[in-house]
Amino acid sequence: MRLTSEIPDPFWCHECEIAPNLEFHEFRRMLPKIKTQRLETVSSRLFPGKGILVQSNGVYYYPGRLISWDEQSLTGTVQMWRGIENDLANKIIHNVPASDIADGLWKDYKGRRQIRLGKYLRPLQEKSNKEDADDKLLLDPNAVKCPADLRSILDMHKQLITSLILDPSQQSVQKVPALAMMAVKQKLKIDATMYSGGLLDADIAAINNWFHTTFSNATKIIIQGRHAYAIAHCRTLLIAHRHQDEFMAMEHNSSTGNIEQFVLQKAWDRLQQWNGLTVDGKEKGIEVDVNFEAISLLDKIMFDRSERAGHAGNDQWGLDAGPHELCWGPTFSGPDVTEQGQEREGDNDIELQKGVDYDQVAEANELERAKALREEISPKNPRPKPTPKPSKRQAATIDELEGVNEDGLEGTRRSKRRKLKSVKARALLGD
Repeated sequence: MRLTSEIPDPFWCHECEIAPNLEFHEFRRMLPKIKTQRLETVSSRLFPGKGILVQSNGVYYYPGRLISWDEQSLTGTVQMWRGIENDLANKIIHNVPASDIADGLWKDYKGRRQIRLGKYLRPLQEKSNKEDADDKLLLDPNAVKCPADLRSILDMHKQLITSLILDPSQQSVQKVPALAMMAVKQKLKIDATMYSGGLLDADIAAINNWFHTTFSNATKIIIQGRHAYAIAHCRTLLIAHRHQDEFMAMEHNSSTGNIEQFVLQKAWDRLQQWNGLTVDGKEKGIEVDVNFEAISLLDKIMFDRSERAGHAGNDQWGLDAGPHELCWGPTFSGPDVTEQGQEREGDNDIELQKGVDYDQVAEANELERAKALREEISPKNPRPKPTPKPSKRQAATIDELEGVNEDGLEGTRRSKRRKLKSVKARALLGD
C-alpha cells in the first residue's frame, strides 16, 4: 500500500508510452508504436500483471500472467492462461525461476527463434468465439429449449399472441401494454423487441424457441416484421408471472381496478425501465478480465508483423529450436493483430530459413501426434446404407411424373395457390 497518492518520479513503461487517462482499447491501438526496450534481460523487464511465457517440461512455452515477482530469489508466481490446451490451463504456479520465463521478446528475433510454443487458444480468438456463442444463443431458435413451465404460460395465451401476429391493431393497449409502442414506432424507428429488462439471454432464447416451435412459419413471420408485438407480449407474460406477487403488492397505490391489467403494465414497464441493466435492475459494472488483458498485450507484442516489429515479426518463433506443439501455427490460428496495410514486407526466403539446430525428428513426431489426435476426435464416417431399388409401382409413378408436361404442372400450381389464398392466415401461422 502506498502512503501517498503521488508517485515521486514519472512512470515510464519499459515498452511504450501511454497517457494515464487512456482506456485499454485505445492503448492497444498504440502498441504498433512500441519503443525499443530499454532493459536488456527478461528478468529486469518483469513486473506483476505482465503477460509472460513460461517453459513447461523443458520444451514448450505457454502464456500466463505474472502475479508476483521476488527480486531476491528471481522467482515468480504465475497464473497460466485458461486457453492452454492441457492441464496447465488456469493453474497458479509458484516459484517459477527466471530461467523458465520469457516475455514477448520485442524485436528480438534471435531470442524468438529459440522458443517453441505450446498450443493454446489465442485471446482474441477466444473473444471472437464468445461473441459467436452469444449471437447463436439469441439467433438460433434451438439454442435453448423452452422449459415446460414457460411453455405452459405461453400456450395459454396462444390465441392472443396469434392475433398480435395477424393484426395487432385489433387488440387494446390494456390487454397488451407493448402496443403503446405503435404510437412511437414510426418516429423512433424501433420495435418492441428491443426491450428485455429483467430477462436473461437464456429467457429470450427460450421464448424464441417457443415461437419457432409453435408457429412453423416463424422465420417468414419475422422476416415480414410481424413478430414484434407477439414476442414483446411473451416477454411481458414471463416477467408478470415471475414477479406477480411483487407487482400485486404495489397495486393498492394504483387507480387501476383490473389487477391483471395492472400486473401486465408493471411487467412491461420493467422490460423498458430495466433495459440494459442487470436482471435485478442495477447498473452493470465494468468487467475487467486481468488475465485476458495481460495475454492480449503479450499476444499483440508476439505476433505484431508491422514495420516497427522488424525481422522479429516475421514468424521467427522456434525456427532455431523445433516445431511448436502439434506443429501448431499460431500466426494462422486467430485474428490478425496487425492493422491492415501495416504489414512489413520481409525476405521470407532468408528470414524463414530453419536453423541448423532445428529438430526435424521432433517435427515428424509432432505431425504424427497431431494426426493421431485428429483421427481420435473426428467421428468415423458410417458406411452408407444401400439405396433400395424402387418397386414396379414406384417406378411407374416416377415415369408418370416425368411425363407430366409444364402446362400440367402449372395448372396444379394455380390450383394450389387458390387453396392457399383461402387459408392464408393458417398458412402464415403454421396451424
